[in-house]
Amino acid sequence: MRINKMSMNCATPFLLFFLGLVLPFTAHSGTFITGLTNPTGIAIRPNERSLYVKSGVRRKRSLSIGIRTLLVPLAFLLLLLFLPRSGISGSFISGLAAPTGLAIHPTERLLYVKSGTSGRVWSIPITQNGRAGNPSVATDSFTPDLNIVFDAAGNLYGLETGTHNLYRLDSNNTVTSTVLSSNYLRAFNSGIAVEGPGLPSSRLFIAGNEWHSAFYLGSVVINEVEPYQEVTRIGNTTGEFRFLLYRQGVGSIAGTKGDSLVNINASNGSCNVLLGGLIQPNGIAEDRQGNLYVADSGSGQIFKLTTLGQQVEIAKNLVNPTGLVFDSETGLLLVSETGAGRITTLPVGMASSGKVALKIKDPTGKWGATVTAPKGTSPNTPAACEDGTGNLYVFISKLDNTIAMNRRSPAGQWGKWANVSGTMRTSSSPSATYTDGKILLYVRGLDDKVWERIYNTGTKKWSAWKAVAGMTTPANPEAVTDDSGNTYLIIRGMR
Repeated sequence: MRINKMSMNCATPFLLFFLGLVLPFTAHSGTFITGLTNPTGIAIRPNERSLYVKSGVRRKRSLSIGIRTLLVPLAFLLLLLFLPRSGISGSFISGLAAPTGLAIHPTERLLYVKSGTSGRVWSIPITQNGRAGNPSVATDSFTPDLNIVFDAAGNLYGLETGTHNLYRLDSNNTVTSTVLSSNYLRAFNSGIAVEGPGLPSSRLFIAGNEWHSAFYLGSVVINEVEPYQEVTRIGNTTGEFRFLLYRQGVGSIAGTKGDSLVNINASNGSCNVLLGGLIQPNGIAEDRQGNLYVADSGSGQIFKLTTLGQQVEIAKNLVNPTGLVFDSETGLLLVSETGAGRITTLPVGMASSGKVALKIKDPTGKWGATVTAPKGTSPNTPAACEDGTGNLYVFISKLDNTIAMNRRSPAGQWGKWANVSGTMRTSSSPSATYTDGKILLYVRGLDDKVWERIYNTGTKKWSAWKAVAGMTTPANPEAVTDDSGNTYLIIRGMR
């Protein structure tokens, strides 16, 4: 396997510039004319193709010159400005055998790639600057279909092509298989997706088909996967879904089938078209802002569907683009070009470390320096509230769907992150507000209900979680308290 590691901002510019200097001019490489005695001043006559040279002991001589040859080094330098940079925009890795499905490990900087013709799943490190490390074989024990997916614990799932087997590659690289029974389920162009970040109680969604005649959306619970497992039917669908992606922010599933990117209701399997008119849509990805990306293998294009429903072409002339995955740490969209045997990177978002950062503006309107909280990282937006005495309480939701709290003292000292979830799990950003010695914390549970928990800053004790009656939402709740102690809770309602 060959890895494209060359960096355009290191050795390559010097190499190309050197080549430009030594390209042949007229007589032989690097030489224009010899035999002059102490040549000094030179000039080109403006209306003739002549070079005038001042020779120390001889008379002036008029020489013919190919002026274009003098521009070769400059042309190479200009070319550098427009060449793609490896790991930033361009080739991530090449030499793969028909790569299709892509998935990034939830806690490690590893890209997993399904290789079509080799029957393997490759593991490729992602370096800090977004380049590829040395690949290794994660497993060759099964041949997954196009779509592969991780849960939050780092287990990789794939349906084996042409059978009714679900395979799981755990964090210890142990492979287990499950026979999925649902009227002869056959995995062929059958997408899979994990609900939310994939807790043990989460569902693994499966785009099932019965011998290419009846199509449906089904599911199994992750921690209940056994050697023989019946698929729970959610609802019938029209057509086979090649790729699925669970959309954590809206609680639905995106899928590709026929010539369309569609939204699938996770409760009953009903669909509505988000983007039509494609030729052969395959892989799907979503960035932190909720924008969707879809790879159209038939046209060689990548399309972005914004949260406002706007369609934008972000890449074209790719060779059979199939799999997509968004890397939130680098802001890169990784694309598997199946026909070219490579993975390409497209810059579509800002890189993020996931660290919590704080900036303070004083009463005069002057901003202070940016301060980073110790250790805590979050895939979602943090929440904060102040208690009136200068203590700042910061809340984050973590990759495992738990909630953590930290306190920054008036002197600027941070405490340690403490888990405040209890049994609660959330797939959204928390919201917090302060009133009368109490912090009111609100989250959207995995059941889409809005839940409240109250922290007494005096006793440093939490109340039990309590559902807010009549409030369900597919998005983040937001809370604010006025000077009279009234708390306002704002949500985006369900359909």
